Amino acid sequence: MTGLTDITHFDLFRILDYLKVDCEKRNKNEPLDAIKYADIFNFAGSCRGLRRIVRSWSKSMYDELEIDLLQEVPHSHLIVKFDEIHKSLKRATVKKVDAYLDIYIRAMLKNPLLKTFELRHTSGSYFSYHQYMFDEIILAICGQSKRVVQDKDRLPKVKEITVNIAGKLDHSMNNLSALANTRISKLSLTASFSISDLKEFCARNPSLVTLEINAFCFSDQGQLSQIVGHCPALKKLKFVISDNARDREYVNLALLDKLQHLEIAKQLDQKMDFGWDEDHNVENIARLGLEELEEDSNLENSTPLLLLIQALSERKKSKLVQLRLMFKVNDTVVQAIAQLRGLRLLECGFYDAKSIEHLKGHPTLNRLTIRSRDHIITDNAADLLRKHITKCEIRSSSKAGELKVSLVV
Repeated sequence: MTGLTDITHFDLFRILDYLKVDCEKRNKNEPLDAIKYADIFNFAGSCRGLRRIVRSWSKSMYDELEIDLLQEVPHSHLIVKFDEIHKSLKRATVKKVDAYLDIYIRAMLKNPLLKTFELRHTSGSYFSYHQYMFDEIILAICGQSKRVVQDKDRLPKVKEITVNIAGKLDHSMNNLSALANTRISKLSLTASFSISDLKEFCARNPSLVTLEINAFCFSDQGQLSQIVGHCPALKKLKFVISDNARDREYVNLALLDKLQHLEIAKQLDQKMDFGWDEDHNVENIARLGLEELEEDSNLENSTPLLLLIQALSERKKSKLVQLRLMFKVNDTVVQAIAQLRGLRLLECGFYDAKSIEHLKGHPTLNRLTIRSRDHIITDNAADLLRKHITKCEIRSSSKAGELKVSLVV
């Protein structure tokens, strides 16, 4: 019996010519090449030898169908790039979007190594099928997708989810709570969402260890502290403090029993999120980091921040060992930080360099990162380095970049 691999290259090229003509006749109204030429893709997927034949027959077709991806080893990290998906689905009907999703979800579920995935959208536009795709992907991860027959014992064991949809404050991503009883240990959100949805997610995923909230306002006007009591395993928390927060808005976060690492960022200027000018679009802000905007912060006399630090210091069994404040703090806040028992690492800036004196007698602090554009090497700083700190990094931000100086004693 003669198989495909026994046929000459010339005859295989003839077969591919026929397949191409047939695909174009049957699917002449199909805008997506991946669906239009599915027979050629399946032909190439049969074995490595036939993939080489397709590449020799038509390099352009080989590239358009991304056949080279068939030879790649599956990766543990998947990025769902909505910008690129929109280009592929431009002017596509609902039926075509569904067909695209079928292919996408099947490929995702066949990757046994998948551990983390990111939903990424950086352009200024929003399309209704973004939420639709988000819902379908969530259902697939949970083994509830109706698109494909799933063996729940062979589902990818996703542990980290990142929703990176910055600047879309008028469109929230919902349905996080559909992820129930999974092994997710990390959730990172740069999108508009509701606190009620996040709270439900935390309640259904008690194994959550790391939570990063890169937004300061929520679609239901809720408060971040509402998650307390629903995150029994949470050890790492990052959030953006609002300039307009109520005085006691964050106090209850001190009740997170296992919290070890706390990072607080400051609120970015709203107008910059929408990319209204060339120098301050979302991508530039992400590249330059928070330091470029440090002087715009309105946190010098932040009562919500002070009350949170004081609440943490009053806990007798606090496990907090790392505190990162990505902005300058005043003398009163530094005094409260000095009362944090067990603190080993501190990162922050100082409005008054003399505030460092409050840290000189801290029994456990052994690493200090100073975020400042000013001259910070004072007698107090030198004394602190000599007596208590084993490592100090001084970060001085400028438009040219960030200067880091490490001093080890």
